[in-house]
Amino acid sequence: MPTTPLKRALIRQFGRPILTKSDAQDLETAIFESTGEMVSYNTIRRFFGLAQGGEPRTSVLNIYSRYLGFPSYMDFHRSIERHTFYNLWTQTWKIARVSPYYSISFMRPWRRLRMRSGFHGSNAMHGISMRIAMG
Repeated sequence: MPTTPLKRALIRQFGRPILTKSDAQDLETAIFESTGEMVSYNTIRRFFGLAQGGEPRTSVLNIYSRYLGFPSYMDFHRSIERHTFYNLWTQTWKIARVSPYYSISFMRPWRRLRMRSGFHGSNAMHGISMRIAMG
């Protein structure tokens, strides 16, 4: 799973980018104070590409997500997909109001994302998507 949105969210929550060992140590402290769970600063350094390492374990991703206020990494990931779905749907609707012709190119990723995220929306959203598809 892509972890870039998680990295961005951690930086936003922490208030500054993780660029040095000192930043990683400070984030380690912030995570422990917030969650009561420990993630080594070396693990944080590997996650942000400051040290060599492999993919982070699910347990570490879960701790990062709890620091951000989510119960688990899967919940964080679903939240990001829903947010992306909403933004894509909003873009599609704005374009469809201006020109139905151009909206068709936005429909394919919108439908694919809707199915992946498990967020199928309401009858109103279905009606709007049908209006866009019909032109």
